[in-house]
Formats: sequence, structure tokens, C-alpha cells
Amino acid sequence: MPVFPELEVWIRDLRGKAIEYLTVIRERYADIIEKSLEWLAFEDNPRRSDVAAVDSSFVGVETRMFYIFAVQALAVASRGRSFSRIARAGIIDYASLMKIVRGRFIQRVSPKNMLSFYAQMLELEAMNEVLKENPVELALFDGSITTFLMYRGRGIDEAPVYRVGDDVLTPLGIWSRKAEILRELAQRTTITFVAKTSYAGFYTGGALPDMGMLETMRLLGISKFSQKGFSEPRILTRDQLIELLKIPEELTDLLSVDALTLTYVRFVDGGPLYQVAIVGRRGEKDLKRIVSALAAWSPGGYPLPLESVHRLSKLNKKEVRKLLIQYGVPIVSGREVLE
Repeated sequence: MPVFPELEVWIRDLRGKAIEYLTVIRERYADIIEKSLEWLAFEDNPRRSDVAAVDSSFVGVETRMFYIFAVQALAVASRGRSFSRIARAGIIDYASLMKIVRGRFIQRVSPKNMLSFYAQMLELEAMNEVLKENPVELALFDGSITTFLMYRGRGIDEAPVYRVGDDVLTPLGIWSRKAEILRELAQRTTITFVAKTSYAGFYTGGALPDMGMLETMRLLGISKFSQKGFSEPRILTRDQLIELLKIPEELTDLLSVDALTLTYVRFVDGGPLYQVAIVGRRGEKDLKRIVSALAAWSPGGYPLPLESVHRLSKLNKKEVRKLLIQYGVPIVSGREVLE
């Protein structure tokens, strides 16, 4: 469909608004940030260490009866041809996600969030399988670690949310399994998350998202922030994580991460910025080694192992719906007229 002329006028005017925003940031923050935030270099010709990468893809189909889902996770080790593929399909009961308020049904958690929570468990299981026979220096996950560690089941801990084959799974059961595997992985490798987006404000005290602030510095022509390198690390303690993630007090014992080391990285000059979070406390020297190892796998600006598993695990919603119809799964939702 074409863009309406009426919309094009509004889009054109956004340029002025963007320049106004950059001007405000320059006046209020640029000098302070440039002087106070250290930007660290890593090795020019880093060594490619052994890594394993994992990603997942899922599709949810809403019906009037329940939420049908399909999910698949793929983990691949850089050494040899070792990989692990895990796939599941099932339903999420709407009733388990609802509560009654003043005679009306209110959704506690969205089915999509619960599906993401479940897919994270499959990613961990796939990674665990690969590492049993292929020890590697870095285990790479795509996305924000704080989102990955977030507990989705508050208020529905023991509810029978997931029906997968003959199994009925609860949010608490998923959370416990994730914690168990994270502990196992942390004993064998360095768990590293690479996120393309983040709204965290660890450097700015929450006044601005860190990534937005660093990208603004680049747009303002502050050269050091456009060069390959990484920001001085921030350590998040266990207590800080519990507060940040709003983990219920009764479940804090299941948080299997004692600390996080967090930084922002450009792997190539002028390339995109990523948030890199590593499980555990890492000093500057150790962090530089890890970031350098990632850079060796990122000639185009993003780690190739993560790009590969993302592409190979990607599900096509149209194809999944076609299979559901082919096998006679009832998917009538009222959306068919739009498709």
C-alpha cells in the first residue's frame, strides 16, 4: 500500500524534531558524558576462541479457545559440526492467564510473554546439550539478559499454563528449570548475552537509555564513541538484580546469577552498538579479553555465530499456520478475513 500524502508531510517534519532533540542532549549531557564515561579499546587482531551460539524462534496463533504455539531452538558449537535442535508445539490456556476483577476477566500476563519465557528454557536446553561434548570459552545468547532472567509467572506460579504433549507445565516449573540449567552452564563456560536493543539507564541514572545516549554522542560527532571499543563496565550485584527484575521474595533463592558484568560495545569502527552482559564479576582485563574474542567473530559488526543460529532457527508464521490447517488443528480466530 502507498504512503498517504497526508502522512508524508508529518514524516518530513520529524527531521526538525530530531534535530531539536539532539540539540537538547548536546546542551545538557554531551560534555558531562564525554568527560566522565571512559571508552576502552580492545585488541586490533583478536584471537577467535571456541564459542557456541543459540537462538530460538516461535509463532503464536490466537484462537477463540486457546493460544496455539510452535517454538524451535538451535545451538551450534564453532568447533566441528556439533549442534542441537529442540522443537515443541502446544497450547497455552487463556484461563490460566486470567483473573476476575469486578465481574470482568482481566489478563494477568500476555500469551506472547509466556511463550517467550518458555522459549528461553528451550534455548538453555539446546545450549546445554551442545556443551556436554563441546567445551567452549563463550556461550552466546541473543537478547537482553535482564529480559531473560525476568520472572513471568507472578500470581500464576502453579497454574497449568502450558500443555505440551502429555505434559502440563507451570511458570514456576519453567523458572526452576531455567535456574538449574544456568547453574550448570556457568560452571563450564562464560555465559554472554548480546542485545541489539536496551532501554537500561545504568550510566545515566535512568535519565536516558544508555544505548540511546551513546548513539546520540556518535551523531553529535564525538569521535571516541563511534570507534570500536567498549564502555567501562558496570557490575550488578545479586541484590540489585532482584530489585531490578522485581523477583518475588519467595523465589529469590532460585535466582542462579550472583552478579552481572555489563558493557556496551562497537565491534567495528562506525558499526552498530550492542549491550554485552556476562554472568559473573569480570575485571577490566578479563572483560577486554572476552570482548576481543567476540570482535574476532564480528567482522561485519555483529557476532557471526549468533547471526547464523538466528537465520537457521527462524520460523515462518504462514508455514506454521498451513501445517496446523493441514493436520486439522482448529485455529478459527476471526482473523482469517484479514489474511
